[in-house]
Amino acid sequence: RALLITGPLMGDALWPGSDYAQGCMLSRYALAALLALAFVLFDVLWTIYGFTHAYPTRSPRAVVFIAGSRLIASMLTVLHRTEGNEALACGSVTLPLIFLLLLVVSVVTARTAFHALEERCYSEAP
Repeated sequence: RALLITGPLMGDALWPGSDYAQGCMLSRYALAALLALAFVLFDVLWTIYGFTHAYPTRSPRAVVFIAGSRLIASMLTVLHRTEGNEALACGSVTLPLIFLLLLVVSVVTARTAFHALEERCYSEAP
């Protein structure tokens, strides 16, 4: 996934110099690296949540949570690609929103995973 996100920038990376958007503090490569990091962490969290809660319980609400958070994260990356708006192109709007969503998914996954672990420990006790 990280290669898919950074793919459009690979051709530009071969030219000398850095590729900064107008008025941005981060280069496009650093922005792409942060997005790739967020999506790698999303993939891990969605997998943990799916295997500890969504798949065993067959909960429609859990499946909607996974699909909805995936859709929101994907739409935020589309918003990041908007041309003509410096704030969106620099990631100053989309990066905080993606990492906020990552925090929400992390909290929900941790709570659910610990709850599932606790249930397994108590169900195996004599």
